[in-house]
Parts: sequence; C-alpha cells; structure tokens
Amino acid sequence: MGEELEIKIWDYRKLKIRKTLGHGSFGTVYLANCVEPDVTSHVVMKVMHNSVAMRDDSRRLFIKEALLLKSLNHENIVRIYGICINPPTIIMEYVVFDFEPFQRNRKVSTLDEFLSEIARVPQSEEHRFDHLIPKIAVDITRGVAHLHGHEIVHRDLKPINILISSQHYSNLQDRRQLKRIQAERPIVCKLADFGESRSQWLQTNGLSDPNASQVFRGTIAFMAPEILLREPMVQRNKLTMDDLKKVDIWALGMVFYCLINPADSYPYERDGFNQPLDIMNFQKQRKRPSCDPKYENKQSSAWKHVKDIFHACTNHDPLRRLKATQVYAMLDASSASVTHSSLTTSTSL
Repeated sequence: MGEELEIKIWDYRKLKIRKTLGHGSFGTVYLANCVEPDVTSHVVMKVMHNSVAMRDDSRRLFIKEALLLKSLNHENIVRIYGICINPPTIIMEYVVFDFEPFQRNRKVSTLDEFLSEIARVPQSEEHRFDHLIPKIAVDITRGVAHLHGHEIVHRDLKPINILISSQHYSNLQDRRQLKRIQAERPIVCKLADFGESRSQWLQTNGLSDPNASQVFRGTIAFMAPEILLREPMVQRNKLTMDDLKKVDIWALGMVFYCLINPADSYPYERDGFNQPLDIMNFQKQRKRPSCDPKYENKQSSAWKHVKDIFHACTNHDPLRRLKATQVYAMLDASSASVTHSSLTTSTSL
C-alpha cells in the first residue's frame, strides 16, 4: 500500500453521459460511454458538484477517495479507471445484475435495488433466489475483510453502497455454459462509495480528510450504538482503527439484516422507527430490529447462517463482535456445505 500510486487522467470530453444513476450532496453519478481502448464501453462517472468543487476540503476528499480506490485491487471492491480534473470526476467500472437468465426483464446495479426486486417476486418463485443471499453475504464480507486487512475502514456500509453483478455470465450465448457459471457463482458483489472511509496509509501520508477527528459518520440506521449513543470514547474522539473496524462490523450486520428481510427498506423500519432519537432509544434497550415474519422459514433454513452472523455482528458490546475474517470463515464454511444443493436448484432454472 505504501508504493507510489499513479491515477490515469481522462479527458472529460471523451465521456458521453447516457443517464443519471443517482444524486448526493457531494456530486452526481452517471452512466456514460467512453472511447478509451483499454476500458469497456460503459463506465460510471462520479462528478463533483461545481459548488462543492470550489472548496479545498472537498477537493482533498475527492483525491482521497480516488487514491484509496486505486490502492485497492480486489474483486469485491469497485475498480477505478481514472479521474478527470475539470470537473473533478472519478471514473469507475459499470456493474449491473441482469435478471434475464431468471426470466425477468430487469437490470439493477445496487444491493438495495436487488433486494427490492426480490421482495416483489411472486411467492411461487421465491425459492429460485434463496441461494443468492448467502453468496452475497460471503462476497460483501470478503470485501470488508480485504479493507480491514489493509487498515482501511469503510464507515458507511449499507445496501446502496454495495454493487452487484452477473456480467460474468449474463451475456453468454451458450446456455449450458451460462447455467454452469451461474450455478458456480451466480452473483458478484463489490463495495463502493469510499468517500467516508478512513485509511491508516492515507493518514500516514497526510491525505486524510480534514475532518478525520469527527467520528459521527455513516447512516443512522446502520450506525453502531457506540457512535449513535455517543459513548465516552466517542465523545473524546478516541476511536482507534480497531474501534472503527468494530463499527464497520455492526454496519455489516445490519446489511445482513437487510439480506434476510428484503422487503424492508432499512433496519428498524418494521419497528416504526425512522428518526435518530427513536433508534437511539431502541439501542439503549439493547434491542435489534425486528425481523419480517414472512421470511421466518427461510431465516431458519436457507438463510440461517446469515441471520446467526447478523446477531453476532450486532452485539451491543463492541468487544464481543466478530472480526471480518471470522465472519468470512463462518460464511464460507456454511456456503460450501450447501453448494451441491444450490447447484441443482440453479441449473434447473
């Protein structure tokens, strides 16, 4: 991680915007075509708003995120192709999951969109997607374990920041080959949006964000109790890298909650809470969000290991939470034990 990183500078004029994918306070995300010979035709552009780009601290955050992505090379982390200087733009790979092999005319790019689609599947077809949930959990955990292994914390894990793909088989013309690959690896997940991330390497090299001392980061419904309830160590801004890893693990657990409750938009929604104070009071009682009874059978069978690890990751005592490597080892072992049955189910689609 300590080597000099070189990021390719792109000509913004070579990018042709096709559609808007999303908006945020930092910028707008677009799907675009490019004419670079070493990159696929579709890319994702994260373009900083002009009003934001005028601020020095925002430009530093832009550089930080680009360098962080460039320093990572892992199949479960979104790939950066380069940047544009004016306007400040990060160019990344385009990731999409095509439901066509499942006989559904729908394409999605983020985990929240995927889960929303799963929740709308007729009950008679739900079983066709059961095996995907543990696979998604494994991929997400591999990405987090890679980050933590390099002393990086994400700080904003949630379904909208997780990309999903079936591009490794969805366009294959050979149906036998398609079914084989689909059975072996039906989905690939990639962590994205590292704007809030903290990296020990970047801090050492003077490229941490100017507000790195502020620990109140992330999204409320995925925020660990020690952050949301402002435990003493948080009030003193004394969180170490290991502390922040535990915060990531809590958020990972909440992502797992979403996996086994696909009809819920966010944790605590089923309990009627959407305000920080409501969630804080719930956490003070050391309670976890309620699960959807509709998926009770799956949560005790096909998704049982994901539910168990959701509980282990969301222990209100940070010291008792699992490490990312432990989560991965548990999920990988359970995934291997059901591979044979899932292969049979998948190849029959």
